[in-house]
Amino acid sequence: MPIYTKTGDKGTTSLFGGKRILKSDVQVECYGTIDELSAFIGFAKIAVKDTAIRDLLTPIQKDLYSAMAYLSGSSKTSLSPLLKHIPIFEHIIDSLDKKLPELRDFIIPQNNEPSTRLHIARTVCRRVERILIRYYEEKGQLQKKIIGKIDLGDSSETGLRELVERSQDLLINHERLQEKKAVEVFFKALGEDPDKSALGEKKCRKALEIGAVEILYLSAKIGKSLIKELTMLAENIGSQVKIISIETPEGEQLFNMGGIGANLRFKVNF
Repeated sequence: MPIYTKTGDKGTTSLFGGKRILKSDVQVECYGTIDELSAFIGFAKIAVKDTAIRDLLTPIQKDLYSAMAYLSGSSKTSLSPLLKHIPIFEHIIDSLDKKLPELRDFIIPQNNEPSTRLHIARTVCRRVERILIRYYEEKGQLQKKIIGKIDLGDSSETGLRELVERSQDLLINHERLQEKKAVEVFFKALGEDPDKSALGEKKCRKALEIGAVEILYLSAKIGKSLIKELTMLAENIGSQVKIISIETPEGEQLFNMGGIGANLRFKVNF
């Protein structure tokens, strides 16, 4: 059976039950963007090394598939079970909040590949929320609108929107936790195996010149030109580069210690 059906060539698509609507309809945009969100979560997951975080992302994707089925007209899909997942998400978010400092500033998505991918998923999640609100408004199902709070009345609709909101919170906390753990790995190696670690620009430059750097840690506060220069040197020898903000105590500590560190492939006599 070919992947193409030609039934959508005239700009319409079929919902569960056979009803056809325009592909530009907000309902299609809604479940299509949720599909996009699930894909970006998967894209983030393959870059995340932390098993605990990886294990949390797949259940979110499964819930999103239930949401897509519900929004595409499946009469057999209820979102009521999602209400049971929301307190679990909130508990996880609260646990992560305790490990992280208060978020005081916006985070620029650039610090490392796993966290930046999670940032992409977070921004798509925000877009899903905006489209959901527009969908319920346009379909006349939004019963009450209050600044800062939206009551969708129906438990399935409430569960859907709360799922999206809690997913956003989980993604941003996962991103920050990824960065925190990255710096912890460096400081642990610096304490336990100092011969295979380097701290400071002079030592890290020497290590880069001889191809000894496995992972290079750069504080986001050391300046764009220096970050660009050292990143190019690291990429030329196949090193990983992690750019660290000062939004965690560990990131601030790295900056206060010179802002540049490295895990080494082999011992270097400095």
